[in-house]
Amino acid sequence: MTQSRSVKGTITGLAAAQMITGIYIPVLPAILPLLIAGNGYSYSRQACSSRPTTSPPHSPSR
Repeated sequence: MTQSRSVKGTITGLAAAQMITGIYIPVLPAILPLLIAGNGYSYSRQACSSRPTTSPPHSPSR
């Protein structure tokens, strides 16, 4: 019985997170210019900072 409660709690948590994400995703593009202007960023700096900062792993030597 404990395991089914755990699974139910996990599914409820994931569903709530998905709902919140679904609500806020359309809002983000609308407020992004305000966030950039409020923090003193430029659009080009913002575009550069959204790139991955880590390089892909190297393949092992044979």
